[in-house]
Amino acid sequence: WGEWFRELRAAPGYGLTPYEAARFTLAASFPRMVVDMAKRMSGRSVYRLAQFSTLRPEVAESASYKAHLDAIGFDPTYQSQKRVRDVTAIILRRLDVHGLEQKGQLGAYGIDARDPTADRRLVDFVMNIPTHLFMHRGVKKRLYQEAFGERLPPVLFTRRPKGQQAADWRPRLRAAMPRIQEELDLARRAEGVAELIDLPRLDAALAVNVTDGPSSTQVRDSHRLRLLRALSVAHFMRKTDRRNSAGTEGSAASGLE
Repeated sequence: WGEWFRELRAAPGYGLTPYEAARFTLAASFPRMVVDMAKRMSGRSVYRLAQFSTLRPEVAESASYKAHLDAIGFDPTYQSQKRVRDVTAIILRRLDVHGLEQKGQLGAYGIDARDPTADRRLVDFVMNIPTHLFMHRGVKKRLYQEAFGERLPPVLFTRRPKGQQAADWRPRLRAAMPRIQEELDLARRAEGVAELIDLPRLDAALAVNVTDGPSSTQVRDSHRLRLLRALSVAHFMRKTDRRNSAGTEGSAASGLE
């Protein structure tokens, strides 16, 4: 507790108020309902997997799907973790799944990427990094500074703004609408797609005209996340459908991700 109070006093160094730092670190110790209520009262979003997924409700709520999420260590409520080791474990699991995606990149484009989770030595190392190397007396990105402080300019350790990936997604989405509609029409005929994906929800998203300029979180979730991800899954299922004898080359969704 003494170390915790010292870090709270140093919170401005991380760009946080002591209250924000306390909220982040204590959230994992409270019931999810209490944390969600506090988020809503402070105007913050309460994230759930349904915001990013277009699975049919009966699939997302099924016992088999929940058992699958438990088996891979995925929390669909995005709860805070009490220990750094728990956060590290989540990141390693995501890297492991990402490694499977890289095999698709290798097959499609001939570009391979190493899977860091395949090296037991690296896994053991990152799971045992002391907490004070991440946060210590208000020093931001301390682990990076310890490793690269003499090699990189100081501004890299203090900057907060980040650019948006695929900032031109709206005009690209509008230009690809004919291909996206074609992909959705093909998906309707693919085996298993309608049983897994909420196709009427995708139709509703396509009916919304996405304009340029700042987009709301709702538009981002419905188009950049739910629509394109669902179409990517549907495209894969269509290509692996044993009845598949024709189809378009490539996926409109994969070109926009």
